[in-house]
Amino acid sequence: WQTAGLPHDALLRISHLMGIHHALRTIFGDPHAAYGWISRPNQAPLFGGRAAIELLIEGHFEAMREYLEQESR
Repeated sequence: WQTAGLPHDALLRISHLMGIHHALRTIFGDPHAAYGWISRPNQAPLFGGRAAIELLIEGHFEAMREYLEQESR
């Protein structure tokens, strides 16, 4: 598998985003519900009332993926 010269951190973020996407589709089933969830405020401790997209913008890919994968079990 070729990485087209992407830095390791970029590949890691891509991997986390793919994991986040998969977990959201597993949890919600409906793509519209999954995509809507990411922009709504969330009261879970990880989010502190903020939307998931805010945490992703700040770079919390790994924490988000871990949270969602745990929720999807």
